[in-house]
Amino acid sequence: ALDEKIRLGFHAVYNQTANGNLDSVLETAYNINVISPTWFSLSDNAGNFTHIASHEYVQIAHDRGIQVWGLVEDITNKKTIDTYEILGNHVSRTHLIEGLVEAALAYDLDGLNIDFEGIRRRDGVHFVQFLRELSIRCREEELILSVDNYPPSGRLYYDYDEQGVIVDYVVLMGYDEHW
Repeated sequence: ALDEKIRLGFHAVYNQTANGNLDSVLETAYNINVISPTWFSLSDNAGNFTHIASHEYVQIAHDRGIQVWGLVEDITNKKTIDTYEILGNHVSRTHLIEGLVEAALAYDLDGLNIDFEGIRRRDGVHFVQFLRELSIRCREEELILSVDNYPPSGRLYYDYDEQGVIVDYVVLMGYDEHW
């Protein structure tokens, strides 16, 4: 965890070329100390993912004193993946966790930001278990773990209280988006 207030900015990165836009993004992103690029996308029900992480991006951010928490999402391939199949199966869940931690270490990330927006009621208990198991691996490797959540109305199966115990930071998605 950081010893100061988190000032996090999300960076929508949709291809490898967009990683080169970090300098221009930071020109208008005043005073942030964490950036979360959208790099990791679940790709199948076996716990595999694709990514567009960049060593150069991380180096630029670190040179400016900014931590990088790679964002992991389930939106890009939502028509071909099933979070219940991934998170509810010990083998695929473990494969995903180990792959994410390995990638975070390979790219010298400071942490991971989990942004699963397709969680349904039947996924809730498995999502929390995923966070629990991932948090153990993150702590072992000194990686920060944060999770993005919708406002709580009607989504009690996300178990916000337990998430607050498990992860380092819970991010409430109560912000404006802009392009």
